Amino acid sequence: MSIRVHIEDHVVELVDNDDFPSLIDGYVKAQNFIIRARHIGVTTLYVSY
Repeated sequence: MSIRVHIEDHVVELVDNDDFPSLIDGYVKAQNFIIRARHIGVTTLYVSY
């Protein structure tokens, strides 16, 4: 099962297993994912499969 994640703003970012920002702009299609805070704030994280 693959998970699709959509991040609308720049409060959090997707990172890879080495803690580097993902090259994919706000989208990932994988079985797991890591997000990291970039700024203080409130965001909405959409997750679907």
